[in-house]
Amino acid sequence: MRVIGIDSIYTGETITTSTDSIAIPLRVDQDYTKFLLTQNKNSDTENTDTLTVSYTTNPIFVGRSCGYKDIFTTVTYDYTKESSDMNWIKSIESVSSTIENEDQAHVKIYH
Repeated sequence: MRVIGIDSIYTGETITTSTDSIAIPLRVDQDYTKFLLTQNKNSDTENTDTLTVSYTTNPIFVGRSCGYKDIFTTVTYDYTKESSDMNWIKSIESVSSTIENEDQAHVKIYH
């Protein structure tokens, strides 16, 4: 799978993985981040869907040495199928509507 950030500071940044999980960065200067998720990136049947993560950010002061960290609340996930006959994302399940710990899964994407 390949993940590319769009409409953001991550535009053009590509993350490629073959594992069952992936960590992708969210913007803190906007209330959404968009990504292109592509399956079968090296074959003739390449499928791409757009994932939009919407949220509210709440900066929390950690300390003088660390500064602030952002907590993402009211998180929602939406996906757009690029082609109705070739979509690969079947559904999305939100695990939590708050993102506070980056070491935990927050969304499950079924394909």
